[in-house]
Amino acid sequence: MLYSSSLLGNRLTGSIPVGLANLRNLTSLVLENNRLSGTLPAALGNLPKIERL
Repeated sequence: MLYSSSLLGNRLTGSIPVGLANLRNLTSLVLENNRLSGTLPAALGNLPKIERL
């Protein structure tokens, strides 16, 4: 199970995948300092354990 993911400063491009909302045990998702575009998928707001987004 994945609980925390830091993708800080990886020069990621494109949009944030809505599939991240399937990670039901995720408590922290750090996407700072990348080149992501678009909006945050609304489904991420439904993650039951998320504390840091």
